[in-house]
Amino acid sequence: MLILPVFLVYALAIYTFRREWIWTMAGALAMLALNLELMWWISGDPWLVFRATSGSVHKLDTRTDAQTSPAYYFRYMFLDGRHTWLMPFLTVGGIWAWWRSKPVRDGNTGYIVLWALGLLLILSFAVVSFSPFRFIPKQTNYMQIFAAPFSLLAGYWLASRLRRRWAVAAMLLLVAGSLLLSAMEQQGIRVFVANSRAALAFQAAHPDVPVYGSVQAENLSSMLSALDGNWPSRPAIRPLTEASNGRVFATTSGGPAEETRPAAYAIVDLETLSWGNTGEARVSDVPACWRQKEVLVPQGFGFGREVLRILRNLAAIVMPEGLARKASQATDPYYAPRPAIVYEIPTACALRPQVS
Repeated sequence: MLILPVFLVYALAIYTFRREWIWTMAGALAMLALNLELMWWISGDPWLVFRATSGSVHKLDTRTDAQTSPAYYFRYMFLDGRHTWLMPFLTVGGIWAWWRSKPVRDGNTGYIVLWALGLLLILSFAVVSFSPFRFIPKQTNYMQIFAAPFSLLAGYWLASRLRRRWAVAAMLLLVAGSLLLSAMEQQGIRVFVANSRAALAFQAAHPDVPVYGSVQAENLSSMLSALDGNWPSRPAIRPLTEASNGRVFATTSGGPAEETRPAAYAIVDLETLSWGNTGEARVSDVPACWRQKEVLVPQGFGFGREVLRILRNLAAIVMPEGLARKASQATDPYYAPRPAIVYEIPTACALRPQVS
């Protein structure tokens, strides 16, 4: 809702109505209707997305670790280019070129300028709380909201304001760097979820025994359950906190043959162990009666891992040995996740359900 005034300001600024806007409004209403229908089909509540969004905003507003500084996106665009590379600088060139094109400025490009700057300013300086005073929470992935108009202005600068030779050179540099950074970003995400994917595969191979895992694995399992049409979702991975707090119940009769079968499995994923500040068990807190079974093999890597492997091998060739070693150590967290250890919880280690 916060970003809607950007487009209303444009309509008021040009003080006219165009028939093409009817298609825009119709498309927006159709998108909204289809989204409501999808939520209705999945959960039985057409307004679910609005309730979930409202709850998420409230959680972000009350978190003490949320990033709220108005300089947040400016720092990532102009000082830390891991997510945007050269695009913000080319965008500044596009805005400058449009502003200098007076006395007659192109109205269509002006719309893009208003679109880009309006979203950036609102998402940077909007106030969501006066007591205590807080600006809107920010995350790097939220920059995608204003990436489209910024990219259009960057293209405007390249296509219309640079000589062909310089434009080609800038495009090559832009594309090459963007592909490299995209591969690295993909690898960073895949590393974080690789153990969770392996945990789901492990659970599928042991469907008759409860499996407890991290919040990330539980969330992924819940999402896949919802996509299968289950609502409320029924995640196959249970919270690890239940197992670490001794809330695993044995369902066997206790016979000699069944005592050798584990009551459950617990997966301690060192990569996502502290994610979400949930107070999950640390490896040192694993109960003494748990038995280590195996270490999961991470799953789901993409092209980014191959790019990183090539860069690490290249560093080993062109860099001095000591510097290459440091480069390898610095990229180890992005090359592979920390291990995810599977523990068997014996029946003797589990609680017995009370029989009334």
